[in-house]
Amino acid sequence: MLEAEKDEILWCDGDDAVYTTRAGYNRLKESINQEILELDQINAFRFLWGIQVPAKIKVFVWRLLLNRCATKDQLKKRGLCTAMNDVV
Repeated sequence: MLEAEKDEILWCDGDDAVYTTRAGYNRLKESINQEILELDQINAFRFLWGIQVPAKIKVFVWRLLLNRCATKDQLKKRGLCTAMNDVV
């Protein structure tokens, strides 16, 4: 049988897990900025998929917009490139 425990509200955004007005404001601002970026990205994708270029160009630009191109920087972040002078 489960025992009843008192509910607790936790603020999980930050190192100390303490809510402050500043932390709440910053989180809200980030959320709004992210929504604006997502709308811009959606419009960019609509434009990209609507233009008449070869599919491989569309896929490359799509990956570029999502920061998913296999650059040395990205490969290193994913642990796939051990040194910056590795040949890709």
